[in-house]
Amino acid sequence: MTDSSALAGEVSVIATARPGRVWDVITGCGGAGPIGAHWKDGTSGPVVGVRFRRDVEREGGCPIYWKHLTITINEPPRVFAFTVDLPWRAGATWRYDVEPTDAGTTITESYSLADT
Repeated sequence: MTDSSALAGEVSVIATARPGRVWDVITGCGGAGPIGAHWKDGTSGPVVGVRFRRDVEREGGCPIYWKHLTITINEPPRVFAFTVDLPWRAGATWRYDVEPTDAGTTITESYSLADT
């Protein structure tokens, strides 16, 4: 049996950028952001159910690899979530919550791994 409490986590940071700009970076809209999105299914942006490929580059000069993902929540400019598509089992879910604050924007990144 797997301890499900070890299969999730989150972290929040405060950015001085406006929520709209943060949203563009998180979702990869306009070519910005760490998502490095390559949209599939005939679309050019984030829509629930759309698959995309993300280029992932690890720290320390490790090679880039690619993951295929499916958008599960898209509520601009507040919530964006996607699942990692794995052929042999359910993958991880990543979620980004964007909240405007007096100081700028609070960004909360969370993940949960599928219980196997």
